[in-house]
Amino acid sequence: MSTVEVNKNLFESCEIHPTELSISEYVLAKYLKLHRGYSLVVYGGGNYGTVAIRFIKDVLKIKVDYVIDRSPKSCFIEDVPVLNLVEFKDKKGIEFCTFIATKAYENEEEKKKIDIYLKDAGSALNISLLYLLDEKIKVKWYLYFKENQQKFIEQYNLFEDDISRETYYAYLKSFLCGEVYTGPLFAEDDKYFGQEEERKLYRLENVVWANIGSFTGDTIFHFLCKNIDFHRIYAIEGDKSIVSSLKKNISMLSDEVKNKIEVINKYVGDNKEGLDKIIPNERITLINMDIEGAEAETLRASAKVIEENHPVLAICVYHKPEDLLEIPNIIREIYPGYKFFLRKYPSCVGNFYHAKCKVNELVLYAIPPEYMESW
Repeated sequence: MSTVEVNKNLFESCEIHPTELSISEYVLAKYLKLHRGYSLVVYGGGNYGTVAIRFIKDVLKIKVDYVIDRSPKSCFIEDVPVLNLVEFKDKKGIEFCTFIATKAYENEEEKKKIDIYLKDAGSALNISLLYLLDEKIKVKWYLYFKENQQKFIEQYNLFEDDISRETYYAYLKSFLCGEVYTGPLFAEDDKYFGQEEERKLYRLENVVWANIGSFTGDTIFHFLCKNIDFHRIYAIEGDKSIVSSLKKNISMLSDEVKNKIEVINKYVGDNKEGLDKIIPNERITLINMDIEGAEAETLRASAKVIEENHPVLAICVYHKPEDLLEIPNIIREIYPGYKFFLRKYPSCVGNFYHAKCKVNELVLYAIPPEYMESW
């Protein structure tokens, strides 16, 4: 698929995926709009209001007539006029129902004020969209991807293989259309190691591994189960409350293995201490990170090691919407020779049934040419 096709199929023509609307008020609002001539109003002109307009258009298949906002930042959202509270209340004789799309409605005091205003203004029906928008669509992510669509389109060809491009496309689509991720998926125990059924992304031999964000050692144990030859593992975990469990788990390994694993209780980049200071005089060949959104900062703090050693990088890019753009750019600034791949791994079961699996376990691989397999 070319970048032109990505633009046409994803950003230009994507619609929010239909969802079961079992709450009677949704259907009643549609009936009142289509058969009784009621106006449809969205209360809230911020991020949630913007996405609410698209949701109502794509899923309910009806048009919003007005947006009400306490302090409008613009006169229109898409083609819907935005009015302040006084301007809307001055519109006498309008029969309308309201979809509420402002996070202020979660505050009890604000909720009372909004309810009183809508009652006085004559709203026949008030429906909060907050839960649905939070569960079905991550509003911040949706808007970030839409607002930066040209950058995302240009990045499509960054990746070296079709699987990466399919993963990238399906990942973005899951947010833009409010869907669960349905693209390529690989085995959990291969995460960071790039070992797939039919091929390997890179060579693993005599590994010196900086395992940044070791947690209690789960990734290390996946690695050891594969019987991969390694020289040294540095298990780096900054959370003191977790390190004791990490050390206890590693203590159960054979002496031969555990003597090659060093636990380091530090945050890389914390107090300006870079990876080169934390692990001095070592040629690192593999770095992975799953550190709850601190990946970009930690990459910058690892720049000297990356520039000098050209290790394989396996970096999680699912914690923040900007990760997919920012993290590859940081890596390329440090060493332009990297080749990029993208892989998605299974999410935890507890989140799957809430349709949140789309945001988890997405790994960007940056592989220097000297470690790439010939495939």
